[in-house]
Amino acid sequence: MSPTVFFRSTVTIRTAVVTNVALLALLAAFSLLAPGVLLDGFGITQAPFAVLGLVRIFAVFAVVLAAIVWAARDWLESPAGRAAVVALTVAYAVGALFLFMQQWAVWYGRSGLGLALGCTELALSYGRTLWQTRTVSVHAA
Repeated sequence: MSPTVFFRSTVTIRTAVVTNVALLALLAAFSLLAPGVLLDGFGITQAPFAVLGLVRIFAVFAVVLAAIVWAARDWLESPAGRAAVVALTVAYAVGALFLFMQQWAVWYGRSGLGLALGCTELALSYGRTLWQTRTVSVHAA
């Protein structure tokens, strides 16, 4: 009979949640405090006041999402939260795909690339946590 060895991933749900909340907080801070700088990264140099207001509304949604993810961190670690982790993985992967396509087609700017890379990191982080513990059989020599 061969022994079973458990390997733990270095990325846990809690690490992915902290990364998610930190990136959303950073996005919200830039959107609230310097929306013009954020838009300049998309190639929008002279944004009307209404556009700046919409960016700030987007920041509020980022703060709300960060609060929801933070509040659900313990539940996400439970077996019941596994479906939500799968949903987060898929949502961030699809978001990264769309952001990369938008980046190559239209933006060519630092803000779009930053959003695409952030979504990619979150998709990979949540995805790795799905296989946090795997069983490997070690054959005796």
